Amino acid sequence: MKRLAALVVALLAAPGWAQEADAPPPKRYPPPPIDSILLAKRVGSGFRPALPEGFKLLDFEAPEVLATIEARELVYAETDYFRLVSTVPPQKVAPETWPRIRETLQMLAPRYPQLKRGFPVLQGELLAHFFAVHMHRAMVDAWKTFGSDMGTYEQYLRDYKHGPYMRQKNKFEIYLFGNREAYLRFSDRFTGRLYRDGVRHRAPVTDVLVVLLPPPPGGARDLNGWVATVIHNWIHNVLMSEIKNSYVIPIWLDVGFAHWFERREGPHDCFCFDESGAPPRFASGDWLPRIHNLITTAKVPEFADFFDKTTLAQFDGVEHAISYSLVDYLIRERVAGLKPFCDIRREKPGTQREHFQEAWDESPSLFFEKWRAWAREHYTKKGRLALKDPPAVLR
Repeated sequence: MKRLAALVVALLAAPGWAQEADAPPPKRYPPPPIDSILLAKRVGSGFRPALPEGFKLLDFEAPEVLATIEARELVYAETDYFRLVSTVPPQKVAPETWPRIRETLQMLAPRYPQLKRGFPVLQGELLAHFFAVHMHRAMVDAWKTFGSDMGTYEQYLRDYKHGPYMRQKNKFEIYLFGNREAYLRFSDRFTGRLYRDGVRHRAPVTDVLVVLLPPPPGGARDLNGWVATVIHNWIHNVLMSEIKNSYVIPIWLDVGFAHWFERREGPHDCFCFDESGAPPRFASGDWLPRIHNLITTAKVPEFADFFDKTTLAQFDGVEHAISYSLVDYLIRERVAGLKPFCDIRREKPGTQREHFQEAWDESPSLFFEKWRAWAREHYTKKGRLALKDPPAVLR
């Protein structure tokens, strides 16, 4: 018995056992809103099923806001994290529909038998449900790059008594308009802005982060375009929620993060720009060969230039593309520094350079040189094949 007791003590003291006992708990992520979602279609002057009572949209009573939207069909969707209003017309799934869209539709197929056909039409509640699940998938993947999970935001709520929705006091709001004129009238009335390609807005009373979007450049029936535009703008707000204050989000990170998630969907170009400016432009299709050419011909601006620019108006098309590539490198190779960087930017005073040095334990210039060498190797024709696999943090 003494020998057996000694063996048990030795096993418990062994390094492997100690590591298992000290291992952090597994990450917890919210399940996709397949069943846990409210879907309500406007019928006459009401909704079926009836909407909850007493909630606001854009600081106004929800029925008042929804009544102003002119559309043949309007669907309201609500998940645990956001509210979505859609007047997007029916969308045909086609051979060129992007693979990630098809993955989300496969997730919804048990609930919607029509999705088992080869090229279904998405409309009404199904279409709104698709957008909600697809946005949820992008949100959770963004959390993974931040090193966050449900426990992260639960702890924040306990510490600060604020922000049950990814550090936000209220659920996010997303409005998708199938008609540009209806979008402009609505945006003018509730935000006072007339941006051509969409509005990101913070409601002053309820402190809600809001996205308003008209049809994408490809038109109201462009499903791929809708997805790229929605994900691009949604990820802007997810990142803003992680850092909590738009004034301390580096423009290069904000731009690059949105481009990375958008272009993971497919080869689409969404460019955010200031109201007084014009949208920047870069190459169509695959950006990687063009970025590789910029690097090999020494036409890449220095990273220090990115740190000194504080508005979207200062970023041209090349700087959008380089920001995208920097985030590509960051997510694939240096993602461990992203969480501390976001935490430091959110919680501590100091300059972006100081925070960058602290998070990645090296100077921005050294990081930039390592990115340049990595992109020179991986953005070749041969190297791009390996980049088809998802980054390790998202597998």
